[in-house]
Amino acid sequence: MIVRFVDANRAEFGVEPVCAALQAAPSTYWTSKRRPPSARALRDAELMPVLLDLWEANYSVYGARKLWIAARGSVTCSV
Repeated sequence: MIVRFVDANRAEFGVEPVCAALQAAPSTYWTSKRRPPSARALRDAELMPVLLDLWEANYSVYGARKLWIAARGSVTCSV
């Protein structure tokens, strides 16, 4: 979350001043930018289109619990 905020404001203020305002070390920002995506992030990116299609197929009214149940019963999604 901090990385996204710094990315959004670094053109205007720079990395170091934004990190100072957030009380975060600039080295933490740069380390997280170099780190590859986690297995969880990769899996989330893979499932997001499937879940979005499932949510839209159910009139965009399903909450997290019903969406999870529907995804577990779905043939196209191996959650």
